[in-house]
Amino acid sequence: MTDPFTPLGSVRLGDGVLNRFERDHLLVGDGSSIRRDRLTHPGAVVLVACEDGGVWFLRQWRPAVGEWVWELPAGLLEPREAPERAAMRECEEEIGRSPRQLSHLGVLLTSPGILAERCHVYRAESLVPVDLRPDGHEEVLAERHLVPMEHLPSRISDGSLRNAISIAALALGGILDPRS
Repeated sequence: MTDPFTPLGSVRLGDGVLNRFERDHLLVGDGSSIRRDRLTHPGAVVLVACEDGGVWFLRQWRPAVGEWVWELPAGLLEPREAPERAAMRECEEEIGRSPRQLSHLGVLLTSPGILAERCHVYRAESLVPVDLRPDGHEEVLAERHLVPMEHLPSRISDGSLRNAISIAALALGGILDPRS
């Protein structure tokens, strides 16, 4: 299917620490023009890091929602960094494990109506302990937990695991059956 919109230009509305806020001007096939707002994003990785029948999670404070959130290890891509390299780096930084086996599972579009983020999902296995290297205040304060796989469905149903990227990554990793 071809793109039904022709880009006419973009205007930068503001800059954040990691993102830019832009307004795109688009021509529609019927000749009308529309405006859509968008946040840029450098891209990210998320890891389904499996060890001893469990999956590694971080419980970390997220100022945007004002609460502690259970999340899979994840992080932003550095400029010109390959997603696989970022996955290795984030696994070491966030849970102190180096994966000997890394499988790319797919790419998630986290909020395509407004956010230009592509999140690469990896399954990390054969984990070897390394020095933990937390990067940033959230990671320093984070708790790390190896959660048994059989506990994950109940964590979702009781609302303690609500991070959409983590739930989608678990489904891609074959840990959760998306039909149940």
